[in-house]
Amino acid sequence: MPEAEYGKCTRWLTVILITPHLFGTGHEAVRLALEEQNIESRPLWKPMHLQPVFKGYPVRGGSVSETYSQGALPAIRDGNVRQGP
Repeated sequence: MPEAEYGKCTRWLTVILITPHLFGTGHEAVRLALEEQNIESRPLWKPMHLQPVFKGYPVRGGSVSETYSQGALPAIRDGNVRQGP
């Protein structure tokens, strides 16, 4: 995707969507394997429409965010990460 002329993208969030039947395991197993290597990861946040505070309010869309929240891991972006030897 080309960079916009009016700004610079920080690319602050990269998400890895894991499809268990294609990849062979789920996102939680991947998260735990990363943790064993001292690599921080966590489940993607819960969509707003699924949070208790918004229960009972109308929802428009939501299926994409639900899919990502159930099978994705954010790739932690940190300025201290360096390429290995």
